[in-house]
Amino acid sequence: MWIIIASVLVALGIIAIMVIKAIGRPIMNKPTWKGGIISFIIGMLPLYLLLCLFGVMGVEREEVF
Repeated sequence: MWIIIASVLVALGIIAIMVIKAIGRPIMNKPTWKGGIISFIIGMLPLYLLLCLFGVMGVEREEVF
């Protein structure tokens, strides 16, 4: 029972940190081919793309004005 509660709290904490980081820097990082292929092989592609969306993983986009 405690393991389930602890895992839910950890997941909510990670989501909160990603949301705060996304608000602070609303620029999506660009996924790399290497990261996409590796995460696809291990079955974590949706998580990798989500982390790229929030700017945690991937390569920063270049601003073109």
